[in-house]
Formats: sequence, C-alpha cells, structure tokens
Amino acid sequence: HDEIVSIEEVNGAFIDLDVDDASTFFANGILTSNSIYEFRGADPEAFIDMSDLVPNGAGFKTEVLKTNYRSGEEIIQTANRLIAFNTKQIPMTCTANPKRADRGAVDVVNFAPVDGRDVSTPAAWLADQIMEVMEEGQAGEKGYDAFGVGLRSNAEAYTYGLEMLKRGIPFRSKANFFNDPNTQALLHWLTIADEGAAGDVDRINAAILGARSAPATKLGKKFEDKVSELASGNYLTWLSANWQVIYGRGEWSEMVQLYVANLTKVAALHGLPAEQVLNTILEMQGFDGRTVKDVLFDKVRENEEVLAEIRATSVSGTVSDEDIADVAFAPLAPLKGLLGARPGLTEAMKYVRQLQAANAKLTADDDPDAKGFYEPAVTLGTMHSWKGLEVPRMYIPLLGGQFPRISASEEDLASERRLAYVAVTRGEDHVTIMNIPTARNTKEGTVIYESQFVGEMCLPEASDPESVPRTASLDEEDDTVSYWDEQMLDAYL
Repeated sequence: HDEIVSIEEVNGAFIDLDVDDASTFFANGILTSNSIYEFRGADPEAFIDMSDLVPNGAGFKTEVLKTNYRSGEEIIQTANRLIAFNTKQIPMTCTANPKRADRGAVDVVNFAPVDGRDVSTPAAWLADQIMEVMEEGQAGEKGYDAFGVGLRSNAEAYTYGLEMLKRGIPFRSKANFFNDPNTQALLHWLTIADEGAAGDVDRINAAILGARSAPATKLGKKFEDKVSELASGNYLTWLSANWQVIYGRGEWSEMVQLYVANLTKVAALHGLPAEQVLNTILEMQGFDGRTVKDVLFDKVRENEEVLAEIRATSVSGTVSDEDIADVAFAPLAPLKGLLGARPGLTEAMKYVRQLQAANAKLTADDDPDAKGFYEPAVTLGTMHSWKGLEVPRMYIPLLGGQFPRISASEEDLASERRLAYVAVTRGEDHVTIMNIPTARNTKEGTVIYESQFVGEMCLPEASDPESVPRTASLDEEDDTVSYWDEQMLDAYL
C-alpha cells in the first residue's frame, strides 16, 4: 500500500496495458499506475507530470494511498523523510496502520571506508548478524525467511551470498557465486594449477574439459567427446603427446595445440602463491588474442538477457562500460577473498571444494522464482526485485559513490530515492541501514564517499559494527488517514 496510484476517468471495461511490466491498466473508468521507479519500461515521470498534486502538472485528478499496512511507524517515517528530498514528486508521505501496536525499528550501522567495491567486511558482518539473530531465537517461526537484503546491483550479491555460504546460511539469489559460468571457468584453471601435471587425475580431467570457455578456444562438444573416447589416464599427459589426433591437421588442430600449451603453462604454476596464479590466468590469451579478462567482459556484452537487466536497473536506462565491468568482474573480488583465506593454493582449493559442496546442498534451487522452493532461506536481491515483497527484518547496504552514483543528476537522484524508498518499506518490523563509505585515490589524495541517503534519512549516528546498533528515534508523526470510496477500491483491487 505504498505505491503511487494515478487516476483519471476513461471509458471502457478493464484493459491491461502491460507495457514492459509497467503495471498500468484501465478499470471501471479509472487509470491506475503503480510505477514507482524506472524499470523495464515503467516511467513514473509521465504520471508525475500529469498529476494535479504537482506544481505545473497537467491537472489530472490524483488519489494516493496514504496508509502503509506493512511497516512499523518508525520505518515509514524514515522513508517519508528520504522521499521528501524529491522536489518534483507526487506526495508519498504515508502513515502506519493505526491498529498496529508497535512502532517497528530502524537502525544504522557505520562501517570503516572500504576499498572500491570490496564489500567483504560488511558482507561478513551481515552474515554473522543473521547467525546471531537466529541463535538468539529472534527470527521467530519464519526462521531464515525472516531476513532480506536489498542491494543496488547483482554484482554485490556474489560477495554477500559467499559470506552466507561460508557460514551455512541458506539463501535465495539470482546471483550465486558458484553458479556463475565465469567463476566456474576460473576455478577449473585454478584446479589445474593446484594439481599440476601429476595430481589427482579425476580433478585434472574434469578441469580440462571445463576450462575451455575462457580464454576462448572454440573447442566444443566434439572436442569433449573425442578426448573422452580416445584419451586414457591423465588427459593433460595424453593431450601433450596426442593433441594432433583430435582433428588431424588444420586450423582446429592449431586451436587444440594452443589450448594444450595454455594447460601446460598453468600446470607449471603449481606451488606458486594463489594470487600470482590467478593474475597469470587472467592475462592468458586464447586463439583470438583475447585474454581471460577480455572474454569475461565480452560475455556480458553478448548476453542480451544480462544487458536487459543492466538497462532495467540503470538510472539512465543505458549500458555503460562501467556497468559491464561491474557485472563481468563481480566474481573476482570474492574469488580473491577465498584464495586469500588459506595459506596456499592447495588449502584454498580444498576450501573452495567444501564450499561448492555446501552450495549444492544449500542452494540446489536458489532462484526465488522457482516453483516448489520451500526451504526457509534469506532472500538476497536487487532493490528492483523487492517490489511487492516484504520481510520482518530488512538489511539495506548503501555503498558510497554507488548508491546514489557520484555523477547522478538531480533527476537521477530522484529516481534513486524512489528506489531506496521501496527498499526501506520492504521491512515489516526492523530495518538496518548499512552505511558503507568507499575510499578512492585521486590527484588530490584519498577521497571518502558516503551515500547521501544516510543523511537524508536523518538517522542518529550508530557505533561501529562491533557494537549493538541503536534504534533511530523518530519525532515526526502524521495522523492523517485516507479512505477510498467503494468504486475506487474495487477498481484498484
């Protein structure tokens, strides 16, 4: 009950416009839109410009739902203060359910500045926080279903999901570290480096068949079938002596030769530090001269579904090189964290295999839209994906310089605020704002960026994550209650 509803009389029966999920329809003489932010064609600006509640608007009569029946009063007041900074906005000030006894709670946790987009420390804190709440029995009957995390982009989800996986916390997310094909390719190469030329045969053979996608090899199903049919024992040893047998002479044979050369090169890295091994793999070239880094970047460029998602979540509705890089290289930070969590590559890869097994068990189907999913789990998703959902405990990481973006225009800021408003009002009982500044090196020195939304919410300063967060004190109250007549309510429902 916190979405905008714009209304104007029209003739005709129910007509669902369904324009790119814009949620706009005619019914019973009423035009209804609940487009609260830009996403897949939804454009609230069009309705803002038409409203009689906006200065210089077109004068169309507008009714707004003013009572939020989901969230506690403190949560609603926090969202109200934030959205009030939008100078051009259909009024979105809501009141809480007058029958609700408790006020709910909002707190803010301030983190030390992080380096760029490395959110491993906040992600680890959040995972520990969820475990603590569960151990103290504060999650209630819903268990892990009581927790939600609203992120600005799927790129952040890899790190947050990985930290939960380390602790055995089940979660649902469309961005899962171990299910990412780019991560899978890198892990195959790291396995070859860890095992060397004479390691575990089964692991080496599986890695050789799985590492072909990056850097590019063009070696497909035929190559896999031929190797499986002809080779015996250690595939690396066999290919080193028999690579020309797969295709005979010609271009394809040369591709096999290059692939075997890369396999041999990586196997020779056995015993070297994990970070050095990973950096060497990332710079390794394929048959077309592209490095692994280049392939990761181009895979995003060539994936229309991923590009559509980037456009949908982008303020401008376009795809920038920075957006592509965010998605392409998102798994690298948590991967480096995993490799650095153990003294050597062998111990690190043993740890990775343990986590892979846990991932298979905990998130056999971690798609929140999947049919038949029933295991209680933390919901981890972008703020766009949270529209229409709710959880008792909502966590919202605000990464400085990223949400909102440093270069955001006033119009973009307004859109981002509406998105943050949605995230805050997903919480029913408790909302935790995670204030995560970023540190960036410039010509003038190190600059610290903090999300301006933290200040706009007017939350009191909280101590660092080692302490128990404090609840925000909210003084403003609004006793206004809005009622619709029967025709309006029937049309909307």
